[in-house]
Amino acid sequence: RMGEACEQLDQLMDAVDAYTRAAEIDPNSAQVELRLAAALKKSAEADLQKSSERYLKLAQRENLGEDLDEEVYRQAIALAPANVDAYKKLARVVVSKGKSEDATFVYQTVLQVTGERLDVLVSLAELLIESSQLDAAVDCLKRALEIEPDSFSVRLRMGEVFSMVGDLEAAQAQYARCLELDNSSPWVYQCIGIICLLQGRFEEAISSYNQALKIEPDIATAYKQMGDAFTHLGKVDEASDAYARAIELDPQVS
Repeated sequence: RMGEACEQLDQLMDAVDAYTRAAEIDPNSAQVELRLAAALKKSAEADLQKSSERYLKLAQRENLGEDLDEEVYRQAIALAPANVDAYKKLARVVVSKGKSEDATFVYQTVLQVTGERLDVLVSLAELLIESSQLDAAVDCLKRALEIEPDSFSVRLRMGEVFSMVGDLEAAQAQYARCLELDNSSPWVYQCIGIICLLQGRFEEAISSYNQALKIEPDIATAYKQMGDAFTHLGKVDEASDAYARAIELDPQVS
């Protein structure tokens, strides 16, 4: 309260002293840290470095609350434009508030400031996927692969996006590369099975589902999709067994 009173009287250095003492008493108070940083910034005798340190310290925290978080991260970025962590946290905050376009701008800005970064490109791609900008997402993932060509997770996500846009051959190429990098993922085999099923390659689909189930035997959707492949081949008994196992694992499977 003393700090607020000093601010109202434009006694900013006294306010800084009061907030500093308050921060020493309660070092976990985000409100006090925020007021101290703001007072330092406004003061005619402001120490910009100290103000920056306060905002950056706040920006390292999680769950500041809706009234503080966006302001803190924006101030941290203003004081330290290369603070990638603050950009990423700001993007998450604005996404949570339904501001997808703002978040896209934040990620694009950090790429301009720091250059191409794998983590930022992947985060931006996910945001673009959520907003159905799939071509732009593919572009981001391609740029990410230029940085790390052997990234299993990026290739897997690119395969999924190619599947979303209907480019099944490109999707399968990414999944095949994933298996070269790591053949222990049942989801990759299942994704290949789905592509084979869509292309009418039913025997290959069954083989892929069996590979997935060797790694993880209790995937209800793999049994259900394998049942679909057996149905297309006219193998009624095998289809029935696969469907029964799928329902046994998950009565809601579809």
